[in-house]
Amino acid sequence: MAIPLSTLARLEEFPVAQVEMSGAQWVTQYRGQILPLIRLSVIMEERRNRLRALHAPPTADSGPIQVLVLHHEGRSFGLVVERILDIVEDRAEVRSAATRASVLYSVVIGDRVTELLDIPAILGRADVSATSPIPMSRSAEVAN
Repeated sequence: MAIPLSTLARLEEFPVAQVEMSGAQWVTQYRGQILPLIRLSVIMEERRNRLRALHAPPTADSGPIQVLVLHHEGRSFGLVVERILDIVEDRAEVRSAATRASVLYSVVIGDRVTELLDIPAILGRADVSATSPIPMSRSAEVAN
């Protein structure tokens, strides 16, 4: 899979201890903001492989998570991926139409057929289209 390079801000690796829950959304504190995290494995899960713990945070023993920090229409979010392979700047000429949701089309990059992800569709499926990172400020911490 690949994303348009124009949406990529940074490649990050976060310890799982840094991942928190805000409602049903994974988030992390990032550069003075609260960054929503979208798990590609949940957004693009296959119908035959439904995941059970969709809202559970990662376990402490699962190691660091790989995150693409993306900017789209003035908003930032983290796309959690299984692993980051490489950054390749290449002309991606359309080779075939998309065969599943959240994919724009397939192209050949580095002699491999690669799905180009549809970032607006992913944001829509993740229901974070109306959110943006929230600057952290001083506030009282309360417990329920």
